[in-house]
Amino acid sequence: MTKAELILELAICNKLGTRAAAGRILISLKNIISREIKAGNSVALGNDFGVFKSIAKPAKSGTAMGKSYNKPASKAIKFNSSAAFKRAIN
Repeated sequence: MTKAELILELAICNKLGTRAAAGRILISLKNIISREIKAGNSVALGNDFGVFKSIAKPAKSGTAMGKSYNKPASKAIKFNSSAAFKRAIN
């Protein structure tokens, strides 16, 4: 499913009237989740979906294709789906 298809589904399922309104909701959701993750918080979307959280990735160095590299420490976003969500898709 593409972003455009997701926006269309949101508009239809929620009777929003326009795809623009659904697009604004999707952008707002992304911005809220991003802000909370950046602040070090997790975002739990109920017992039937899952949790977004930040994980720390340590710095590492190594060799690839004969050249050495250094990769600085960083953060990544992880999504843990709930057991109910896993059951729903299986």
